[in-house]
Amino acid sequence: MKNLNINVVFASVIAIIVAFIVSYKPENNTIYTTGKCIKKVQKDRFGITVTIKNLEKTTTDATRKTLNTYKEISEFLKTVQSENPDVQVETTEYTTNEKTRWNNKINIDENLGVESIISIAISTSKPEVLSDITFNFTRFNDVFTSKLNNFVSTEVYQKEKSDCLEDAIRDAKRQAEKLASAIGQKVGKMVHSDYRNYSTSSGGYYMAKAVRGMSANDTLELSPAEMFSGSEDISVSVDATFELK
Repeated sequence: MKNLNINVVFASVIAIIVAFIVSYKPENNTIYTTGKCIKKVQKDRFGITVTIKNLEKTTTDATRKTLNTYKEISEFLKTVQSENPDVQVETTEYTTNEKTRWNNKINIDENLGVESIISIAISTSKPEVLSDITFNFTRFNDVFTSKLNNFVSTEVYQKEKSDCLEDAIRDAKRQAEKLASAIGQKVGKMVHSDYRNYSTSSGGYYMAKAVRGMSANDTLELSPAEMFSGSEDISVSVDATFELK
């Protein structure tokens, strides 16, 4: 009997709360909802940074060697771009600094010389092209490759974010219409909105193929690496206020 009384009381409280919510109307006669959109976008660009680095006794010698290699690489990349216009090249660093090393025995910094550095960022939508470029750098002196990455191009990202924003707005309106219907009203125009967006990356792999032609009398022949595209999740959240009518 006690359980029955508790259930009846609980049901009555719920009924009162629901009745209050359904009949409730904000003073300014608006309704507030949050719409969301999450979209997975395939990464469409592959990039790598190539760095030319030389350490010499003088600034002149270090700069000369680095610039000579830079010119050679530039000519090589111009040829690549003529065959693949999609390839983008940008010089991202050009520095010359004194290089020192701490000597623990005599407790002073020893001057090692002058280090000249030039870095070039290269990207393309064709992973096989970037792979070939990377392996071709082995024929240049004092060249190092790093920062292999896979990303969504700015153009694609902006378009996908814009589309996702529209989806989030539609989602916010759908929710507002459901809530408005529950209190016997309809949704009018949107009077205010704020949105937030963020993205998270996943995937993106780099794997060197096995060495081909391995035998005692053969020269080792390296094949280009394989690259696998990852994806990026774009998430947009819209806080929207609609008129009720």
